[in-house]
Amino acid sequence: MTLATITDVTVYSGGRWLPGTDVHLADGRVTALAAHGELPYRGEVLAGHGGHLTPGLVNTHTHLFQAGLRGTGEGLGLLAWLRAVGEEAARLTPERAYAAAAAAAAEALRSGTTTLVEHMWPHPSPEVHDAVLRALEDSGVRAVLCRGVADRADPSRRWGFDPRLMQPLEEALAHTDELIARTRGSRVQIGVAVPNPRCLTPEGMGTVRAYAEERGLPVSLHLLETTTDDTTCRDHAGVGAVAYLERAGFLWERLLAVHCVELDAEGRATLARHGVGVSYNPLSNMRLGSGIAPVPAMLEAGLSVGLGVDGAASNDTQDILEALRIGAYLQRAAHRAADLLGFPEMFALAAGGANRVLGIEENPDGGVRVGMRADLVLHRFDRDYACLPVRDPGATLLTCAGSRTVAAVLVGGEVLVRDGEHVRLPSRRLAAGLACWTPAVTAPRTPLPAGGATATMTNTTSTAYTLDELAKETRMGGAGTETTAREIRRIDLTDFEHRKAEITEELWAAATDIGFFQLVNHGIEPGVVDRAFADAEAFFALPERTKARHALKRGLNSGWESMTQVRPSIGTPDQKESYQVTRPHMAGLWPDDALPGFQERVLAFEASCRELAMRVLSCFADRLGLPDGFFARAHDPASPQYQSTLRMLHYFAVPEDAVIPANVWRAGAHTDFDCLTLLFQRDGQGGLQVCPGKEAEAQEWTRVEPADSVITCNIGDMLMRWSDDRLPSNFHRVRSPGPDDDRSARHSIAFFAQADRDVVIEGPEGRYPPITAADYLQQRIAANFAR
Repeated sequence: MTLATITDVTVYSGGRWLPGTDVHLADGRVTALAAHGELPYRGEVLAGHGGHLTPGLVNTHTHLFQAGLRGTGEGLGLLAWLRAVGEEAARLTPERAYAAAAAAAAEALRSGTTTLVEHMWPHPSPEVHDAVLRALEDSGVRAVLCRGVADRADPSRRWGFDPRLMQPLEEALAHTDELIARTRGSRVQIGVAVPNPRCLTPEGMGTVRAYAEERGLPVSLHLLETTTDDTTCRDHAGVGAVAYLERAGFLWERLLAVHCVELDAEGRATLARHGVGVSYNPLSNMRLGSGIAPVPAMLEAGLSVGLGVDGAASNDTQDILEALRIGAYLQRAAHRAADLLGFPEMFALAAGGANRVLGIEENPDGGVRVGMRADLVLHRFDRDYACLPVRDPGATLLTCAGSRTVAAVLVGGEVLVRDGEHVRLPSRRLAAGLACWTPAVTAPRTPLPAGGATATMTNTTSTAYTLDELAKETRMGGAGTETTAREIRRIDLTDFEHRKAEITEELWAAATDIGFFQLVNHGIEPGVVDRAFADAEAFFALPERTKARHALKRGLNSGWESMTQVRPSIGTPDQKESYQVTRPHMAGLWPDDALPGFQERVLAFEASCRELAMRVLSCFADRLGLPDGFFARAHDPASPQYQSTLRMLHYFAVPEDAVIPANVWRAGAHTDFDCLTLLFQRDGQGGLQVCPGKEAEAQEWTRVEPADSVITCNIGDMLMRWSDDRLPSNFHRVRSPGPDDDRSARHSIAFFAQADRDVVIEGPEGRYPPITAADYLQQRIAANFAR
């Protein structure tokens, strides 16, 4: 929901609290601060009476992936802690990265952070960085995503970075360009992240600065968190860390130096002279025993200082109000001065102290003003009696408020948090995503030996889930009997937009009755389907050695396989070969050298199938009470997590004199893994039979006659779980030809709408435990393909 007015609220503006104020918004900005009722209201209104409105705060430093690492390395010093976290970073997958980043971003918003700076560790997988970006976009938070880079390797991490996490600098920067292009015009800006001065060679520093300046990007750098930077730079370069950076030309006005606990007077003057900004991270510095950053001296030296929360492996929350309070108290304790860094100073620091360096909208006094972005936080102190009475709202915010007092958080006028809950990312979904972070190892209590020794690691085990579908499938291997009593309904999609309500009812009735239905007048032209079958037949006609060059990638549903699928129902291979297309994983699998134009045509056909599948799924979403575009967002072809699959199938011809064993089928009885399957068949190439899951024990099968003009559809197990069993999947099989049947080859094409890997499948009633689509699909593939 995007607001137009917040009424009758007490607003912090110009260093004062203004009661009885209406805050008017338009186009994502504050357009007026007016006395209550002075201007007319338009659009969505939020009643603010009794509340206190402030700008959102800027977290100048975090590591989002560490939301999956809370408690890691407790009691360890910085270098040992870094090794413990590094072991987890080396195991990072896109699914884990997304789950942790989404949870961390939502947690940050919940305490009033509306902009965060994500300092990503270097990682060789672009998909990991892409997953973090997607999480930021899904959360709606404003962000500066700094892509990690390093060009000096050292397993000990004393004079370089973990080589397992590195990639060539030019590749990392090329991927940063891709991120810039992808985020243009969004709430996410891109920057560059450098682990510390020890991880870049002087040549690398020159390359990174030139790259950043050419594109107008900020660079985030850990600096002097402990004495390690200084002593190591002196050992290897003959000068301290600040001088090392200055000598390499790596100090300028778009550099954000993070921590600076050991920054002395000369270093402060040097950074100030070059316009460098500083990120103050009091809680992580306390947790790791690093020390206390000299913030008052930094401010006196003219440095721009912002507030940072740091990652959840060293804090261990993303609560910026906690950092605000402890950041002030820590300085007071260090300087024995109770009046140091009061609310006005700390809030200005947290709302905009380093914004100039980051290239984001400045807010020098930390107040709400006309023209600023509508990144706002509404506090209601009466939500927590521990904040009452309110004598001074600023003092309350600094000394005892927290996420529990945050009633609403807006970014660009859009309400992202209401009453403590993220409106896009429900808490249950975030918790389910974090369940995939099973502990890797117990962090070592002593530092690893110098010289590069690393801890012995065990394989990560994903959260175990019980897949009831597989248990049922093992009981479906018998021949059963045939029945003609069931109707396979045909649903006409003509004039879909105007008839959607009527079509929805027809689809729901067919799906809930048998789980199978057929589509007519579906919008995919017959010639397009014919061309797809011609491409499939041409591929399967290629020599075996040619097809083998495009062999199936295990676990990725991409490429060619032959007789490798073994159904739990029968225990013998399906008598077929297939070629599977899953967009993100097709590198090296296209046979364009043998079949010119094949890739372009097949991808176009896959896109048509996805569009049709999303139209059908949108009808089910309406009946399930899910928001518009729910399934389309869960099946995003532009995402590296996309795993919907187009599958071309060739069932082998059976010799006329062959005797087929009873347990050999063209495809054994099974349910599909996905949300929805679209199946294209050819006239006269029959064999498909269905048995509704609710009637599975009787094993009565109904033939589905093929026709060129119709698409046969069935509900898959994913959608059954998502709907809490309201939409049942069902069993189907392709029988082998009998003595009097046509024994020639059979071709079909199936499109499987499978939710993206990082999407959590969780029904509204919680009938099944939450599971990511990646975990779900991996378990199903493991149970269905021969090793």
